[in-house]
Amino acid sequence: LETKTAPGVVTFEHGSLGSRYRIEATDDCGLTHVYQDVLLQDPAAIAGSIADRISVCDGDPVHIKAVKFPGATYSWTLPDGTHSHDQELSFVGTSDKAGKYTVDIQLNTCNATITGTYRVRIAHLSESAGTHTQRTCAGQSAVFAPADPVATVNGQPVDEDELEFQWQYTKTPTDANSWKPIFGATEKSVEYVAAYPGTYYLRRTTILGDCVAVGGLCTLTVDPGITVTMSAAERRVVIDHKNPFLLTAGLITGPAARTYVWQRSLDGKTWTDIGTDVSYTETQRLAPVVYYRRIIRSGTCETKGEPITVIFKRRYPAMVNPQLRQRVDQHW
Repeated sequence: LETKTAPGVVTFEHGSLGSRYRIEATDDCGLTHVYQDVLLQDPAAIAGSIADRISVCDGDPVHIKAVKFPGATYSWTLPDGTHSHDQELSFVGTSDKAGKYTVDIQLNTCNATITGTYRVRIAHLSESAGTHTQRTCAGQSAVFAPADPVATVNGQPVDEDELEFQWQYTKTPTDANSWKPIFGATEKSVEYVAAYPGTYYLRRTTILGDCVAVGGLCTLTVDPGITVTMSAAERRVVIDHKNPFLLTAGLITGPAARTYVWQRSLDGKTWTDIGTDVSYTETQRLAPVVYYRRIIRSGTCETKGEPITVIFKRRYPAMVNPQLRQRVDQHW
């Protein structure tokens, strides 16, 4: 494209922006060849491409590196108004470091200044560190609702909609790889049902962008459940006499240490405590139909038995045939 001969520096006027050129320098003997590739760029176009958004978590290292130009000088303006003249800025991300970072790059090859802009977003996320314990029995639910996590971006609180929650569980909390997500447990609180006795450990993780915080340990102790099997004859009882009668409420399996409460109701809605034995002997007749049920408790476990419907048959007085009575009277 262009050839020049000179003992020192050579200036080429030929070139168009965006094109790449190769400059070849050769000594007078033609023995030494030096190559240099050159890309012609407009400083204004370069400045337009020097922009970035950086998001980090509170406490993470931050590195902002301006484009390197040989011999260029750099002048940074930080969010707090201070200045730096390094090509690269390095600091620990904290909320007071968030904001706009502007760098002016003074090129030494031409009379031009390139300006770049970097915006730094600092997210702070901390979970509730408190521990929680509950006790329940197999098949019954337990609710854990720790305090809300603290979440800010650039020092300002964020909406809860920006947070993601995921509850996890394990039986070996010291094994970091044993934690598994609980399917569907993506709210601030969790209602957990353990099907089998044992000790379960739960925790909540909160996510804000790339930041993850892990909450305190929730311990759930699950006792064996109580199972009651009732027969049809126990669920519906017909009484046609005036004597006291015995009510039973099924076969019980589960913990041996348990207590009982018998209840009675005239409408099946409002219940009154009437006994504390495994069975109940009734001596009263309060209505044509009366309902009974037995509640069994063992530790934190409680099982309400199915309602027992007791039907009292109406008893009529013995009737004497009038003609028979008349014959008897005449006989006397």
